[in-house]
Order: sequence, then C-alpha cells, then structure tokens
Amino acid sequence: MIAGIFIRNIKCYKGINFIPLTNDLSEKMSVMLGGNGAGKSTILEAINNILNAIDGKQWEITVNEKKDRALICPVFLIEKEKLSHDKRLTTISNKFWNDDFSSLFSHGSYVKDFVDWRNNLKKTVTQDKHLLIAIGKNSKNDVLLTSTFHQKFADLKVLGMSRQYFQDLFHEVVNLYSYVYIPIENKITDVLSLQASEMQGLMDKSVSDEIKVLLEKNHIDAGQNNKKSLMDLINTNLSDYIDDINERLSEGYNFRPKGSKKKIWSSDILKLVIQEYFNIRPLSKDGKSLSSLSSGQQRLALIDVATTLLSSGVEKSKDIIVAIDEPESSLESAQRYKQFSRLVELSEMYGHQIMLTTHWYGLLVKPTQGSLIHIENKLELPDVRTYSLQRLFDMRRHFPQNIEMKSYFDFMSSMLSILKNSDEKWLICEGSDDASYLQAYLKNRVNNLNIVPFNGCGNIKKLFDLLSVPFSDTQEQNEIKGKVLCLIDTDTKNLITIQGYKPSRFGNKLAFNRILFDRDNNKTKLNSVANTDGTNTEIEDVIEAKAAAKSVLDLAVKLEKSGDNQLILLLDHFKIDNNAQYANLSKCSGVFKPKNLEGHEGKPQLVEIINKEENKAQLSVIFKKYMDPDLPTDFGWLNDIENFFK
Repeated sequence: MIAGIFIRNIKCYKGINFIPLTNDLSEKMSVMLGGNGAGKSTILEAINNILNAIDGKQWEITVNEKKDRALICPVFLIEKEKLSHDKRLTTISNKFWNDDFSSLFSHGSYVKDFVDWRNNLKKTVTQDKHLLIAIGKNSKNDVLLTSTFHQKFADLKVLGMSRQYFQDLFHEVVNLYSYVYIPIENKITDVLSLQASEMQGLMDKSVSDEIKVLLEKNHIDAGQNNKKSLMDLINTNLSDYIDDINERLSEGYNFRPKGSKKKIWSSDILKLVIQEYFNIRPLSKDGKSLSSLSSGQQRLALIDVATTLLSSGVEKSKDIIVAIDEPESSLESAQRYKQFSRLVELSEMYGHQIMLTTHWYGLLVKPTQGSLIHIENKLELPDVRTYSLQRLFDMRRHFPQNIEMKSYFDFMSSMLSILKNSDEKWLICEGSDDASYLQAYLKNRVNNLNIVPFNGCGNIKKLFDLLSVPFSDTQEQNEIKGKVLCLIDTDTKNLITIQGYKPSRFGNKLAFNRILFDRDNNKTKLNSVANTDGTNTEIEDVIEAKAAAKSVLDLAVKLEKSGDNQLILLLDHFKIDNNAQYANLSKCSGVFKPKNLEGHEGKPQLVEIINKEENKAQLSVIFKKYMDPDLPTDFGWLNDIENFFK
C-alpha cells in the first residue's frame, strides 16, 4: 500500500513535507479532513501524478517557487515477494527501515517526522516480510528516492545503484498498482463509461488488453496446419489487395507506405473497437441515461458501480487504490452515511486501499480501521496531523475541538433523515467488540438494523442528548418511522443515570438502556438509565457460556503459537461448567471454575488476560464460529432488544 508521501513545492505544499497516510497495515482507509484550500485534494492529485504518469511539466507548482525543484515521492509498503529483489533493493529497504537519518535533521522537520512515523510503523509491520521504499519523480521526470535521501543511495555505485536501476525499480513498483482517481470536478458520466481508464482500473481486466489478445493471438486456421492472428490476416489480405491495384495502375502511379509504418497494428483497430462498441452501451439507471440524472444520483451511481466491481472477492492482478474527492458531494443527508459505510466495507472486508477527502464529519463517529489526516493552514503552510479512526475519540484532547461536535451533528442529521424516510432501526453501542457480538446475535432477529459502535458510554450519552430534542418534539416524532436504541454496559464506578427518563416521552422510538446481569438469580435484562442498579456488567458477561468457553480456548492456542503461553497454562487449572448459561467473562466466575488451589490463586491473572483490549477484540471475532444461532427464548437481554424494535 501507499503508506505516506513526500511532497515538495506542489500547490500549497511549499518546501518538502512528509505526510503519513497510515500507521498500520490493517488501516486501508485514509480520510483527509480540513477546510477549503488546506491541501487535501493535492495529496490525491500528487499520487495520481506519479502512479498514472502525468508529465512533470503539467504539475501545478507552488507560487513563486522554482519549477525544477518540485518533487512527489510516495512511500510504498510492499510485500517482499511482489518485487524481484536483489542486494540493491534489500539495501534500499533496510536503509529506509533502520537508518536514523540524524545527519539529515538539519534539512528540515520532515526528516524527523518521517523517522518518528517509521519507528511507530515498526510496531505493527515486520521488516522481514515488507519492503519500505520512498520513490518518485521530480518535475523534470527524474526518478529519485526523495531529493534528500537519494544521495545516500546513489553513492553506493559499487552495488550497481545506477540511474537506470532507479528507473527500472520505479516502473516495477508503480506497475504493482491501479490508481483510480476521481476529482470533484470530473464528470461522473465520463468516469462511468466502459472505455474510461477509471472503469478499466476498477474492473482490473483492461478492456484494451482483452481485445489485443483476441487480435494478436494465433487462433485462425490459415490452411496447411498454419494458424495466424487476425492482425496478420488483415495485413496480409490488405497488402495483397494493394499490390494487385499497384500492378494494374498506369506506369508511375503507386500506393506505397508513407514513412516507416508499413502495416496496421492492434492499437489502431483497438481505438475504433472501443469507440464503436462501448459508445453504444452507456450506463443507465431504471431506463434513464446517466446524463439525465441529477448530480447526486450520478454520485450514487459512481459508488454503486465501484462497490459492485470491487466487492467480488476475486484476487486482482494489481493492488487497486481508489481515491475520491468529496464522495458526499451533491448527496442528501440520508445518503451520506450509507455511501461512506459502503466505502469502509471495501476497505475492511475486501482489503482495497481507499483514500477520501471530505467535509462530512459524520463518518468519524463509527470506529473504522483507518487513519484520519487532519489538515489546516497555519502560517500559510499545511499543518498535518494523523489519528487512528479506530480510537479517534480516545485522543479527543489532541485534535481540534470543532471535529468532535461537527461529527455528532453530521452523523445525527444523516441518521434522522434516514429515520424519516424509512423504518430502519439503529442500535448504538459502546465499541467494536460489542458491535461484533450484537451483529452475530441480531442479524436474523431484527430487520433493517444498523449497529454503530460509538467509542464509549460518554459519547453515547452525548448522542442521546442531541437526539432527545427532535424525538421529544411531537411533530418531529410523528415524522420518524424508525427506532433508535442507545445501549451501554453497566459500570459501577461510572454509572450513567438520567433522572426522570421515560421512553414514552419519545414515543417509544428512542430508548437508552444498560445491560444488567443479575448474578444471584442468573437473569439478564436491559435496564432503563433511570434505574440506579449499578451491578457491574459487560457484554462479555451475558453472551452464551459454551461458545465463550470454546472461544477462550481457541484464543489460548492462537496466543501460544505466537509465543505467549500464559493463558493456555492458566486454563489447565480450570474446568468448564457445562451448566452455565452466561459466560460472565469479566469476573471469570461463570463458565470457568477453578479446579485446584492454583486455579483459585490464578483467577485474577486469568481475568486480566481475558479482559485485555486486544484479546477481547479477538474473542469477539472467534465467538461467531461457535455461537448458537437458535438461542433459548428466555435469553433475557436479547429478548428485550428484539421486543423494543418490534
């Protein structure tokens, strides 16, 4: 993937700037946020200049800066087996991975920015499997490993670090990717034409290549066991025809080739085939041509087609990167959340790298495996800060204050618009782990259900406060067709209660509840936030016991394979209670019972290991493999959720 980029003297990026686009291999979504003119689109355009071979003479250079000093150099993170590498490539990658570059710190803060980012990247990416290469071009189309670092490699002539080698390496790297870039000003009808380069990039099978194969392959029987290509036959027959005419013409007249070209090539016919065949097959929607649709409908068509072509699950010959300027442009509020969700799905489920610029903050409320790149102009230079979208609100003290409030309002307005137009149901929960369990349990129980993790109970309380205004207004309430349930754990130390809360005030269309496990009576239920019962309960306590036990055992084996055998050794001192209905994992006093003194003494350690954030995340995924799709009818808390939506 493209993990970062160096930009020098391109538009608002005066001097050399390093912009990180991800901090983790799993973060395939990069969202660029900021005001107009901050430099968001410039990043996408700069990558396009390199990956789609835009001549350096056409680059937009920073005002009052020398054109020949402009540079664009993406930082590539590549699996080793994807490149044919030798000692030279290993040397380059090792240097980018391990050199402290301290001798270059005087060149500018961008060097230290790169080193700090790279050192952080090492925590999640293994060097023995991945190459790290910063390679690109300047505006004179010279290939460079960035203008600052390049000399360190060019001096190693003993290893064959020649100009030709850098050019060959550049072309090999760039050829790994299909970069589909859709600027805000592009006509969607042009992009969605089958002959468009963007569409061919999404399809992965280049229409041009397919036609060329048909034209050039020797598959036509020319007699005497001789097979010829269609191009050979066309050229031979036309040549014979011209020769015959020349023989019959009066002396002095002759049809002969002009210049060095003596026959037609497949590329000549290709242009005509594509133009004639695909021009008569424009994309339509419900019998209407795309050009007759509104700009918003055309934008929807773009994302519909992109998600269809990229969600096939078929392995691609190239890594496809989709870069879209403001996908929310011209879309009504109800559509924005849905379209962003589909793009997130392309990233998380199908592994495509997605890059977006946006002014719509509503996508930030949902934890996503990706990076937020926030850009704002400070002292006439872009100030770039990168955050994890998975843990965004855990870092709220470090990012600009306007982000949090804008994200709540944008998300809420989109949700309200959807609720007024359909009977969709929304379940807002605390985190991704909770959402994973809830999706597994409720997918066949509640129709039209959107489950959105919201980064903690405090954030859910804020959203509920915002939603309570329109939901308590009689006129607004009558227009709302769907329902919203805000669901949190019961935290004894930080118990959220709302005195006087009554769901009837919101027409029973908005509810705010806590999950509660009455351990004495082995009962689970949803408690209103007006209730002051603070019995500590997490979702891992109220999932089914047998599936939870199998999931923990699976996790123990997985950890042991990675070199951590603590959990598997501890579990030797515990037995599984086959009569337990609920897992009670936060206390390890449900499905797991100590069978000896070591078990009693090791219980606090078992609780600690199982409740580690990374282990809880893995358990929520493993659990789906063992869960019972047909739970008993008295599975209290799930019944309460189902009944609310019904």
